[in-house]
Amino acid sequence: MADQLCGYLFLKASGVNTEAIFPSANIARALATIFSTNVRGFEAGSMGAVNGMKPNGDRDRSAIQSEEVWTGVTYLLSAAMLYEGNVDEAWTTAGGLYRTVYERTGLGFETPEGLTGDKTYRSGGYMRALAVYAMQDAYLKGKVKA
Repeated sequence: MADQLCGYLFLKASGVNTEAIFPSANIARALATIFSTNVRGFEAGSMGAVNGMKPNGDRDRSAIQSEEVWTGVTYLLSAAMLYEGNVDEAWTTAGGLYRTVYERTGLGFETPEGLTGDKTYRSGGYMRALAVYAMQDAYLKGKVKA
């Protein structure tokens, strides 16, 4: 799942030392797996992070939520990548979502909650897109080695 590190991100953004709870090697491995499978493995990395993928790299079609790219999850995942110094991966992940919402679908002022690979969306005007500010927070806290 693309959002498996949300607890880590919330603690990290709050300034909590996360090493005892989330060993850095585990975070690095999880981020690399999510980027490889849920970002690069979905629509060639052009849309952001799809919520669910199967371990073999196939799309998880067991629920509508697993087939969708969620704006909030994608931006929070990108923030976690920034905190860990995965700058290129963060901008690739967030950039795919940005280009999908603003350039490909024209939904910039009606940002949806979920987008699918077959170009459908739901819940326009969703507020979790404001999670993009988590990326700004990570950047401004100086955790990014640009």
